[in-house]
Amino acid sequence: MTILDKPFPFVEEVRHKLITSFGFSFFVFLFLFVFKPFGLAQQESGLLSVVAGFGLITLLVTLTAYFVFPMAFPRFFDRDQWTVKKMLLFAVFQFGSISIFNWLYSTMSCGTPLDLMSFLDFLYITLAVGVIPSAFEVILMERYLSNQHEQVANELTEQIVHSDRNQSHTIISMKSDTGKIEIEVEEDDLVCVKAEGNYTKVFYEDHGNIKFHLLRNSLSTVAGYFDNQERIMQCHRSYIVNFNKVEKVSGNARNYNLHIPELDFTIPVSRSFSKEIIKKIQDGAHR
Repeated sequence: MTILDKPFPFVEEVRHKLITSFGFSFFVFLFLFVFKPFGLAQQESGLLSVVAGFGLITLLVTLTAYFVFPMAFPRFFDRDQWTVKKMLLFAVFQFGSISIFNWLYSTMSCGTPLDLMSFLDFLYITLAVGVIPSAFEVILMERYLSNQHEQVANELTEQIVHSDRNQSHTIISMKSDTGKIEIEVEEDDLVCVKAEGNYTKVFYEDHGNIKFHLLRNSLSTVAGYFDNQERIMQCHRSYIVNFNKVEKVSGNARNYNLHIPELDFTIPVSRSFSKEIIKKIQDGAHR
């Protein structure tokens, strides 16, 4: 099992979701019971049971969010598309849901008015109490993704170093949007192709030097010229790369980057292409 096959803790690992749900709920209960903010200090009797009710609501909403919603909306919770932005949206949804149920619970148990102002008060309370554990989880996720991508990147770099790089002298002809052939490059000389607005910039080797040609055509059209080339493929909406030229892979919390020594920039790998790219590098290492 590789690191990519292991359950992703934030949306797949049951143990992590249970710890987060119970931990968040206990934090809410403890915070409210100890500090008694937002008028709880005036609660004459039954403070423990009232605060316990708020903690239970937090637990039930969090468990539902972690276990029911991933089954109902699998595309949103796809591990390969999970980002810090989605994590924040997920937290906002939980805050809103907890606020609504806490507000309704308070009207029944404490006689809180059932009006807009009291709801906004509870929304503020929920945000104030929940921002600390939520921020902590976002930081943990950022660190987890960064470590995971860095580990995968190191493994891929090691595979690249030991892979066989078969040379190919196949001529690739690329046309402008008028249909005229503008540039012809040997497959082994092509380095990468980068989208530049309505143009694409074709980087290639010429007697040991890196040159580029500005081609008036879209990257999607140019990508079709490489359908029969095994080691040349699109890795990002703005980039096509020749994997025989890649010397190193690096990773951060957001994505992977491909390094080609002759270029003064790195080539990003978008999430939608990451699995294909990893497989492409692994296949090349095992040929």
